[in-house]
Amino acid sequence: MSLRILLAKYEHPEIDEVGIAILSAVVKKHGHETRMAIATNRRSMRSAMEWRPDIVGISFTTPECDVSSRIGRKVREQLPKAFIICGGPHATFFPGYLEENAWLDALCVGEGEGALLDLADALEAGEDPGAVRNLWVRDGDKIRRNELRPLVEDLDSLPFPDREMLYRAFPPLAAQGTKAFLTSRGCPYSCSYCFNDRYKSLYRGLGSYVRQRSPGNVVEEIYNVRKDYPLDHVLIVDDTFGRTAKFVREFTDIYSREVGLPFSVCLRPNIVSEEVVESLRKAGCNSVLIGIECADDRMRTEVLRRDISRGQMVEALAILHRAGIRTWTMNLIGNPGESLRAAYDTLQFNIDNKVSCAQPFMLQPFPGTAVHEYAREHGHLKADMDGKNVSNEYAASPLEFANPGEKRRMENLHKFFTLAARHPWTLPLVKLICAGPRLRIYKVFMPLYNVWVLRTRVFRYRFRPAELLVAWKRLYSFSQWMR
Repeated sequence: MSLRILLAKYEHPEIDEVGIAILSAVVKKHGHETRMAIATNRRSMRSAMEWRPDIVGISFTTPECDVSSRIGRKVREQLPKAFIICGGPHATFFPGYLEENAWLDALCVGEGEGALLDLADALEAGEDPGAVRNLWVRDGDKIRRNELRPLVEDLDSLPFPDREMLYRAFPPLAAQGTKAFLTSRGCPYSCSYCFNDRYKSLYRGLGSYVRQRSPGNVVEEIYNVRKDYPLDHVLIVDDTFGRTAKFVREFTDIYSREVGLPFSVCLRPNIVSEEVVESLRKAGCNSVLIGIECADDRMRTEVLRRDISRGQMVEALAILHRAGIRTWTMNLIGNPGESLRAAYDTLQFNIDNKVSCAQPFMLQPFPGTAVHEYAREHGHLKADMDGKNVSNEYAASPLEFANPGEKRRMENLHKFFTLAARHPWTLPLVKLICAGPRLRIYKVFMPLYNVWVLRTRVFRYRFRPAELLVAWKRLYSFSQWMR
């Protein structure tokens, strides 16, 4: 008899949740049933509870932990016999969450495919799940803390993501022309604001942290998705794509023959070369995501630990522009000790280098990251953060500024950064707006405008109304089920 497994995501996804879809594919391959629910959507959760799942898996990040606890308690009330497990970044780095929440049966630390399958098989067989590796399991008044299993080295051995489950839970994702794909896992770099450095330490001695799928395996997945769903643009969402020129050559050769659709990748400036970019261009790459983060050299290298020079960033953007590939940048503002003037310098860097779409994020010093410790040590945080004052939206800052007005102007700049970078003539108006009060309409304008710019001016495929619907749903999906 197969088990019913519900996988709950905190909020409406903006793009395919590949990680959750792989979890579903793994357990389905071994005979279990899965469904996905949007935890903050009342209708989605009501339907999920009526399905009466045997296992409920809740994935969330640190800013979502309080709301996820309330959701978990409601699930426990309605499904007293279900086995409830949580996973995701917060579970991995703060496993003490299990001790703090009596409604929770277990918690997954690290990669979850093998752990979820072993858990389901154990419960199906009526066996004790308390020894499953990667899991911390409640055993009466005690917590059984199991060791980590080695990392999945052969990514080709994993089944393709279960997109049918994703799209049944959230149909607008299926209608989107852009769909996400992963070609690798892990990142070799140690930026201070990212979890990768700590994740690498967690898995030291348990296999290679940076792993790559074979080009043929990736292309086969893309080809299959194209047969079953609308697909105008392929978005490869690796932390850094194509770490070797050899992989890029092999991938682009197969991709251009078998798929041939426009696609986008993320490249780190120091690995951008004429050879790599030419291979991408010939295969149909029409846009590249580049991490600029901050134009200030000291802030970028000492605080953010981005060992990339301004010259490397300028040259990388120039190479891409000469190849006719549009550029899409990630920028961090509101960094510890950063002035408003420095944030405008980052904006000006994007303008000077003719970036197609400059996306800003307010820095979030998540607990456990190096930038969190830096902010505490230098007085930019009043007290130790527990995660409640960081934001998944990257739209507000939990840091202390020289004065409240400076912080308000920085947060307003975040909402109009993309507009000013694309249309520099608006910069005087943007500065005037930023000097004024915070307005809720700014939070609505920013994601909708960014979606429109990315889809129509960067990716440049046929625009679908579902694109705006996804962005709008993310804005207003909160707290329905909690009422």
